[in-house]
Amino acid sequence: MSLSNFRRIFSGIQPTGVPHLGNYLGAIRHWVELQSENKNNKDMVMFCIMDLHSYTRVQDSNEMKDNIFNMLASLLACGINPSQSLIFQQSQVSYHTELSWFLGCLTPVGRLTRMHQWKTKSKETKNDTNLGILSYPALMAADILLY
Repeated sequence: MSLSNFRRIFSGIQPTGVPHLGNYLGAIRHWVELQSENKNNKDMVMFCIMDLHSYTRVQDSNEMKDNIFNMLASLLACGINPSQSLIFQQSQVSYHTELSWFLGCLTPVGRLTRMHQWKTKSKETKNDTNLGILSYPALMAADILLY
């Protein structure tokens, strides 16, 4: 395989509840199309269940476990095929948290507090927002840099 023709396609979805029509129309149907366009397996197509991102909203471990299972079942039911695409759970790849930690150590807190999501959540919770929201950009950057 020539590296010049090789593409790495990475996308993720948060398991924050029961998958719905918005998930399908916004992401999943496009993933199925991407997968079907890759008939010769010339590209690496990866879909991630982004559970680490979801812990900023879902804090009950049993609920999270159910959400992850339901998301995986929905992806498979909608046509994501494990023989054509890699499907994995973000928290099962320790590099996500490790790289996020290093990026977080290099990122000034002042920069993070200027992020739109931090400002919005801080107002909503009257400045009782968790560290996960503050460090969210570092985790997103780690996700992208890893793949």
